Amino acid sequence: MPGEKELSIDARLLSDAIIELNIARRNVTIYPKDHPSVEKSLNRCFDLLQKIFELREDITIAIAKDTLIIDEFFLEKKNPVYKDFALYMNRLGIAYITFKKGITKDELYEFQKTITDKTLVDSPELIEKKFIEQPLKKLNLGFINYDAFSFVDSTDIKDDKRKSSIWEKYIYGLLTGALLSEDVSDIIQGIPPDSLGDFLNRTITDEVKEETYDKVITSYISRPSSNIFSDQEMGKLNKLISALKPEIKKQFLASTVKIVSKDVQAAKAIFNEISVDEAVKFINSINEQNLKIPENLKNLIDKFSSLPSAVDEHFVSGSEYVVDDIFLSGDAKQLMIEDDGKKFVSEKYMSEIRKILEYSSPFAGSSIIKEFDKEYDDDYIEKYFSQIIIDLLSSDFVTDIEEYKVLMNLLGERVDEFVYTGQFGQIYQLLKLISYNEENKKYPEITEKFIELFYSQEFLRRLIDSFRIFGRQSREEVWLLCDYYGKLIIPLLMDALADEESPIIRKFLINLLKRFGDRIIPEALKRLEDKRWFVKRNMLYLLADSKNPEILDRVKPYVHHDKEKVCFEALRCLLNSSDEYGIKSLRNYLKSGSFENIEMAATLAGIYRVNEAVDDLLHILKKRILSSYDIYQKISIVKALGEIGDPKAIVALKELLSSRRILFKNAMENLKEEIYKSLKNYPLDSIQDILREGLKSENEIIKNESRRLIQRVKHD
Repeated sequence: MPGEKELSIDARLLSDAIIELNIARRNVTIYPKDHPSVEKSLNRCFDLLQKIFELREDITIAIAKDTLIIDEFFLEKKNPVYKDFALYMNRLGIAYITFKKGITKDELYEFQKTITDKTLVDSPELIEKKFIEQPLKKLNLGFINYDAFSFVDSTDIKDDKRKSSIWEKYIYGLLTGALLSEDVSDIIQGIPPDSLGDFLNRTITDEVKEETYDKVITSYISRPSSNIFSDQEMGKLNKLISALKPEIKKQFLASTVKIVSKDVQAAKAIFNEISVDEAVKFINSINEQNLKIPENLKNLIDKFSSLPSAVDEHFVSGSEYVVDDIFLSGDAKQLMIEDDGKKFVSEKYMSEIRKILEYSSPFAGSSIIKEFDKEYDDDYIEKYFSQIIIDLLSSDFVTDIEEYKVLMNLLGERVDEFVYTGQFGQIYQLLKLISYNEENKKYPEITEKFIELFYSQEFLRRLIDSFRIFGRQSREEVWLLCDYYGKLIIPLLMDALADEESPIIRKFLINLLKRFGDRIIPEALKRLEDKRWFVKRNMLYLLADSKNPEILDRVKPYVHHDKEKVCFEALRCLLNSSDEYGIKSLRNYLKSGSFENIEMAATLAGIYRVNEAVDDLLHILKKRILSSYDIYQKISIVKALGEIGDPKAIVALKELLSSRRILFKNAMENLKEEIYKSLKNYPLDSIQDILREGLKSENEIIKNESRRLIQRVKHD
């Protein structure tokens, strides 16, 4: 089937270009056009396309749900980059992309900019409209034609329009009769048989008419230029039939037989094209369903039984007939040579074939078979192929320098693939091998070449780009690489953090940098001078967990920065070291009268349990309540006092709990709930009376908190 053959050179180049397209798409989403990350990924993609155009004028990527197809080849489904790119294009309703010779970098950028435009991506129709109104000269796109559907019932297709895949939409349209366009074969023919079978099993109902089956079969096996289909396509059809439920298999077979019978000359050409194995499978399926075969097709099948002389390479051994090294019985021989226009495959011969086809191995589904399946997996083979080479190079088995060079070059050819697909463990193993060689002065010329590669700024930036895409799925492997490079990689990670707009990726990078501990301090302090406030915030956040006294004097000026988030992080740095200036600044914020400043300061006072701030917190807590706004401010104060657990707060808490207010009743109830939630850190003997009152409350939250703390007292 397509995809099992080796990709042509131009298809392999395009598969590499897809990786760059996917990186470029992500970069364009985040960065402006002139950003280095955007320029580099577009340049790499452009260069690969130029190499393709040296071999051909254009090349097309087809999209089938989560699968990419180049020419007749399905790209590896398990490759996360291919899958990510396919799913994104599928969500936009894009069925194929054609790149033509002469495409410019600006066109590549415009393509990426349009498909990532936040105002367009939620509507495939707008994306299509934009490309129609402003077409790119050397980049063509094919979209699913939603106008081909006639919506008799608005719930039929519209509700699930964006979620279902392109081919599912077309098949659904054929089944329901809503599809008006006949030009859908190109898309439907790319569907894997098992996927189509599964969809038909789930979708077909008793209401489906006979002509509907004909439509699906015709679309799946017919070519626009010819009615002839190959051995490959017959295999695809046989796989589809075997994937169908028994109740619909018969109808599909009947439709297939009817379609093939309509044109005897075309059918004759078909049987000349296909192999005996695929023909026998087809015939077996027909016999199992007891289908009536039109006389003209039946005669043609009989004639097919006689092999053409051009391929009839056989000989007789004793009483046996031999074809392609297979000894056939007399019945089989007769089947191959008879042509009376009536005789069909003999029941005895079909019985033998049926036994073979129906044989069920005792090992089917066993752990042994599953282990074999795993070992045949392409990813598994690639991974362990590289691992075996690394193990060989690390051993004493390879002593010849030329042999060593060949093996190292094999690994070198895979480095880009490791980076672009997030195989960080393989990169780490290679780095360890190179370090070992360097320390032992082994093959210095070869080693130097790889050191130059792995320590280049270009490689490290590409590696960090890969971290951004795949790093969260391989955190420990990413950390091994970062720890290996040490201080060398810290500035580059901070560059990536400074430019990163995605909060999720930013958090990942920050957590990665924090694992370096005090090694990040020099670079973080240097970047505090950056004019961008969010860079200052990120650096202070990274420094906040350090108790290194060297940072304090550099951090103090930012306690009064005009951005509150910067102030917050600077205070965290100082309070983490119990710095007096930080405590003084915190108390000043509590006295400021600003709701935002008080909220920030109260939160920090609770986190770092600043006992010096208790009096200031109590002063705010005792203030007269004039509005619900005052009550919600007191909630943050109660939380902070609860974290500190100073018994001085108990009296003020009791006064609030005994308060009876007609106004702001709901807000006051929320405050009382928060008081009970905050009691866990106070001395239990000082809150006994509060807990007893809580058990009498009609508020379930208060009652449950009281019960939980009383049980804790009994347990202690």
